[in-house]
Amino acid sequence: DLQPLDGVQGPYRLEGQQGELFILVIPASERVYLDGQLLTRGETNDYTIDYALGEITFTPTRLITSDRRLTVEFQYRTNEFTRTLVASQAEMQFFPRENGTARARFGVSFLREADGQQFSEEFGFTSADSLLLTQIGDGLAARDGAEPVLFDAEAPFVQYIRRPHPSNAEDSIFVALTSLPADSVQVYRVRFTHVGQGQGRYIREGRAVNGIRYEFAGEGLGSYEPVRLLPKPKQQRLVDLHGAVQPLPGVELFGEWASSVNDENRLSDIGSADDRGMAFLGGLRLKPTQVTLGKRDLAKLSAEYRHRFTGDHFATFDRTRPVEFARQWNLSAQRRPAGGSLVQDGEEVIDEGFVQLDWSAYSSLRGELGRLDQEDAFRGARRAFQLSSGEEGWPRVDYRLEYVTSRDSLTNEDGSWLRQLGVLQKPLWQNRLVPKVEVEQERRRQRVIGTDSLSRQSLAFVEVRPGLFWRTNTLEAGAEVELRSQEDWADGALRPSAKAWTTQTHLNYRPGPTFNTEATVGYRVQRFNGFFRETQRRENSESVVIRWNSRWQPFARALDLNWFYEALTERTPTLQEIYVKVGPELGQFVWEDFNGDGIVQLEEFVPERTPDEGNYVQTFIPSDSLTAVIGVTAQVRLELDPSRTWRGAQTGLKKILSNVSTRSTLQIEEKNRDKDLAQIYLLNLSRFRDPENTLNGRLRIAQDVYFFKGHRRYGLDVSFNQLRGLSELAAGEESRFLNSWRVTAQVRPSTKWSLKLRTALEQNRVDSDSLATRRYDIESASVEPEVTFNASRSLQLTGGVSLARKTDALGDRQARVLRFPVEARYTLVRRLQAFVLAEVADVRLDGEAVGLAQFELTEGRGPGTSYLWSLNGSYALTQYLRATFSYNGRAPADAPVIHTVRMQLSATF
Repeated sequence: DLQPLDGVQGPYRLEGQQGELFILVIPASERVYLDGQLLTRGETNDYTIDYALGEITFTPTRLITSDRRLTVEFQYRTNEFTRTLVASQAEMQFFPRENGTARARFGVSFLREADGQQFSEEFGFTSADSLLLTQIGDGLAARDGAEPVLFDAEAPFVQYIRRPHPSNAEDSIFVALTSLPADSVQVYRVRFTHVGQGQGRYIREGRAVNGIRYEFAGEGLGSYEPVRLLPKPKQQRLVDLHGAVQPLPGVELFGEWASSVNDENRLSDIGSADDRGMAFLGGLRLKPTQVTLGKRDLAKLSAEYRHRFTGDHFATFDRTRPVEFARQWNLSAQRRPAGGSLVQDGEEVIDEGFVQLDWSAYSSLRGELGRLDQEDAFRGARRAFQLSSGEEGWPRVDYRLEYVTSRDSLTNEDGSWLRQLGVLQKPLWQNRLVPKVEVEQERRRQRVIGTDSLSRQSLAFVEVRPGLFWRTNTLEAGAEVELRSQEDWADGALRPSAKAWTTQTHLNYRPGPTFNTEATVGYRVQRFNGFFRETQRRENSESVVIRWNSRWQPFARALDLNWFYEALTERTPTLQEIYVKVGPELGQFVWEDFNGDGIVQLEEFVPERTPDEGNYVQTFIPSDSLTAVIGVTAQVRLELDPSRTWRGAQTGLKKILSNVSTRSTLQIEEKNRDKDLAQIYLLNLSRFRDPENTLNGRLRIAQDVYFFKGHRRYGLDVSFNQLRGLSELAAGEESRFLNSWRVTAQVRPSTKWSLKLRTALEQNRVDSDSLATRRYDIESASVEPEVTFNASRSLQLTGGVSLARKTDALGDRQARVLRFPVEARYTLVRRLQAFVLAEVADVRLDGEAVGLAQFELTEGRGPGTSYLWSLNGSYALTQYLRATFSYNGRAPADAPVIHTVRMQLSATF
């Protein structure tokens, strides 16, 4: 169960059963419910989910408010190990009728899921770990999280040393390494476990050291402890027998019996008596049967009664209760299964039944009764009445009334909960216009037994929701307003607390193939009265969510204009940049120890110079806490291509314009903490990328102009790009500015020869609070002439010169980069593809520069004379076998030669 916040669309972070903050959600395993309704995943639907981070964000289609109910079911994993699942099912049918259906059926199902036998080896358990698990039973098993290791400069984890406790001489603390340790100093790998806010001594700190680093904060001032929770191998089995018999037409007796074994720790026999559980279900069902009076059909009658017993410790593989079971029976939060557990805690008996009359396809009357008994500690009874009427030509009416009473010895409360919902709607004008009104009322009174006082779980509200909807072949539009009056607990009684109104509108207009627009707007205001603001510190709230997406393509798509705008309130984490060692197969960055301290630091990572050289990938880990921000995304793109309309023009202005096409792009992304919502929603760019309020901001302007696009003999491309960015990372604030002009001209005087000239002017500025190598302001000018000779259909040769001059205004540094690249391509159709590259570079660098600053100034070549070469090929051995080969080499002026080789054989059948 997630606690929604008023107007906050997300992300809402999912946690593991033991409170794990970082879990890997199994893709497509989630089921998200809003007020008991199953939602649909997708950016154009209800929500999106980041499976790697376990975070859910709701789209503007669903306006999230504090009075909504959010429930998420999901599967996740935090470790890699072997687990097997075995399932089998069989069913038999008896006494067939003439039409082939059976009067009786009987089935059996078996499920078994268990962790592998080599569990201890897969997790690297020591003998002490295994002994602890055999003695702990089903409880939590934890061991010291510190493990002595040999110092490794490229270890994929932060390394620690022990230091005396600042206030307790008999204790010690762990401190992350920031310099090369002496040979006599013991180094540790420490695993920290999240134990809850204020329950630990360590906190997460994002600094310049690569990796997730923990820092001692003090007793009760942190959320982590240097302990490791040991995973326990589990086993679960379930046997289920089910059957049904029809003694009379339309009457069915059904039943089910199941036995389960849920062993939370296969390595221990302690506490195994509570591993087994049993449950059964029995009932009588009357299928819809026609009731007649004389020769007149009055209605169809259906009914059902079921008795269900669930024994203590009975465990299922999936949820068997309704998703809002607690609300259905007025169960308190203390009685809900912890962490979404599917293991029954205590015996439970449920008796339920209903009778329903359907006198047409649109009209029905239904009554329900039920009782719940949980080992005499909780007793609940519910009654429900439902009426639906929608005869043709008449308004459609739906009304449901529920009344639940309960007595809970755990909370010492008597409860009563009255819920009713009525809906009235009447389609007009051939069902195009549908006015609608909903009225919902709830009153929950939880009385403390022996007193006249109500508990804090009590509540009451009335909601009125008028709406109007219009639908035609080209237009769908609708608007709904919700007015809510709320009562909350105060001093043992219910009293008026707040009023809120919410409006949601949507529009989908498609008049033809050249234009479409879709928009969604939601607005919410909630105001508490003075008493609750002063005594309970309730705060007024206001929120807006907007999405607008459109496209216009007139004049045979010679003009293509599309825009997208989305704004919503979110909670977002601060991101910590780290580099993970993955090997040359996936790596894109290399580590170079610029300062020689032997410690891997963020500012010592630079992009790879040649393919397969990098061993690290860059990733961003979210912080533990979330910050409330306004998220805005806007994009406008305009493409002009007159040739689509004037392709056949021979002379005049039309012929000239038909050889020119353009593309203009404006992109804005901002996550901002500014309290003035209107300024952010209305794209007041003076408030964007603000060091005080911006968590992450980006502005991109791009303009491309193409002359003679698609012409085989000549062409000219001119482009302008500007990028402004600001990010608040765990290691500090980082701003970026990139401004570039590029011109590319090409001409092909003959089928054998082609000439190309590239020129560029660029300013690249980066400023980082904490990383010195990421502070530079480089202005550069470059020119690159290139000649290509097509020796034959199979062989192509290319050679050129690249000259660039760069000046760093921040570091008083200059560089001249001169490169001579030569390329050759050889192709045999459907047989061989080969590419050879050789380059000599001469770089003159005035001033000192390391890290990313040096990489940008020297274009990755480094100062002095360096060489690059590569050979890449692909050869089809047979129809099914293909071999690929890649060899890359680099010889810097002041470092050893680097070679990388990659070979691969693939088969396709």
